[in-house]
Amino acid sequence: MRTQLALFSLALTLVACTKDVADDDSATGSDSATDSDATTDSDTGAVNELEVFVVVEDFLSGVPLEGADWTFGEQQGTTDAKGEVPLSGTSGALVEFEVRAVGYRDTHSYRPISAGTGGVRFPSIDTLAGLGQALSLPLDPGKGIVAVSVFYDDAGSEQFASGVSIDLDQSYDAALVLDASSAMGLSAGSTTLAGSGATVIFVNVPPGEVALSFSSEDFSGCELGFPSVQVTAGGYVNSRYVCAAN
Repeated sequence: MRTQLALFSLALTLVACTKDVADDDSATGSDSATDSDATTDSDTGAVNELEVFVVVEDFLSGVPLEGADWTFGEQQGTTDAKGEVPLSGTSGALVEFEVRAVGYRDTHSYRPISAGTGGVRFPSIDTLAGLGQALSLPLDPGKGIVAVSVFYDDAGSEQFASGVSIDLDQSYDAALVLDASSAMGLSAGSTTLAGSGATVIFVNVPPGEVALSFSSEDFSGCELGFPSVQVTAGGYVNSRYVCAAN
């Protein structure tokens, strides 16, 4: 258990470092190198369609997950050795996809589509159990976990948005924020911290539709993202938002 928690803390510390989001997103929605392609209208130059490959990775090791089943709209498939899930849509369109793998919680991922759509670090059931034990926070199998990451656009590059307070319209047992200064890589709270991955994790959220709200002195809103997400019993939600700077 000590080894697992040490690795968990190391993973959080590494992903909480401030860096270009095109290279690394966060502990719960880490960007991996993704291929993208877009068709362009020859008359207007407008981008009509964007195609990206989201990489599904193990949360601790960062190794791509092979053999994970994914669903995106009417499309279904299984990840290969690269762990890729193909997504497509117009730039800024909101997309939802699901991933299932043996030993992992069923994961729903919600995000705006872009060239930096990135990947999902997929926490195993054992990893989450270790986190719950370390924090003396039992995980209720009848409830879910919601991880929310926020970013802002800086001259075409998405960066972590610090100082954003995030809340849900449903109850939860705890809110944890990525904290690079903490030995555990996490601290209690629901406001993203500077110098850390801008992610808040809500633990033991009841199943059903959950609406999110954001407030910040530095950002006028974080509307680019799903206004609500669907939580399932024993499931894991990873949701990503882009905020507008004041």
